[in-house]
Amino acid sequence: MNSVQQEIPLRYTVSIGIITVLPTANTPMDVLYKLTDKALYRAKREGRNCVVRAQLLGES
Repeated sequence: MNSVQQEIPLRYTVSIGIITVLPTANTPMDVLYKLTDKALYRAKREGRNCVVRAQLLGES
């Protein structure tokens, strides 16, 4: 019995969420994680294959 394998092209999408903060910011890691996660899901909502950058403001 012969079998023919059919090549199926794979398609990838990439959504990236990043956050920028001042190096001296004392923001807890869980807050940074949540903000980055929000940026990631915003990128997914905006149609995928994009990068969304969030910025943490008000740090002193």
